[in-house]
Amino acid sequence: MAWRGLHISNPARLTHRSRQIVVDPENDGEALTFPVEDIAWIILDTPQVSVSGSLLSALVENGVAMVVPDAKHHPAGMLMSFHQHHAQAAVAHCLAAPRVQLPMRLGHPFRRHAAVRDRRFY
Repeated sequence: MAWRGLHISNPARLTHRSRQIVVDPENDGEALTFPVEDIAWIILDTPQVSVSGSLLSALVENGVAMVVPDAKHHPAGMLMSFHQHHAQAAVAHCLAAPRVQLPMRLGHPFRRHAAVRDRRFY
């Protein structure tokens, strides 16, 4: 169960190894490890952080939210799992699968967007 948060404010490299988040500081400090399943959120508060693709995948699989601030330290973007909520999953599957009958429970804007997309790409 996720109960911890990470606030990264110094230059570092974040990687994934053996279901652990590895935070390797650039100033030759000791690398820290945290179990991915214990982390609820990560804030990257410096632009001098590199994150590996395997770590991004592990974060999404475990429902960890990652917030990326801008130069003024205000939230600029967020990485979240896309299919954690059943409504988001239904919309994603309907919009991603071409020529599939859209469920009637989706609202008119979603059906209209899917129809426009089908005309544009097919």
